[in-house]
Amino acid sequence: MQCKTGAEHIQSLKDGRTVYIDGRLVDDVTTDPAFRNAVASAARLYDYQAQPEHLELMTFVPDAGTRRVNRGWQMPRSYEALSGAKRCRPGHG
Repeated sequence: MQCKTGAEHIQSLKDGRTVYIDGRLVDDVTTDPAFRNAVASAARLYDYQAQPEHLELMTFVPDAGTRRVNRGWQMPRSYEALSGAKRCRPGHG
């Protein structure tokens, strides 16, 4: 079970969506100067969380899920989960 990678994220944005900026139609948000840096930053975060040494810290498997997702989507169900006490490494929060 793996999580989304940067390449998968970039590919997912090439789905025919309609995006305008300043009245201009954007052909491809992954390459347009207005969005490409933000897209690249998000892709790097996906790649970081997908590294085996970061999977447990950065991701979780949702109930009835089939793929790991970022912990930003995790609903804390206890104080420990809310504070991240069980995930934090010494010296890292």
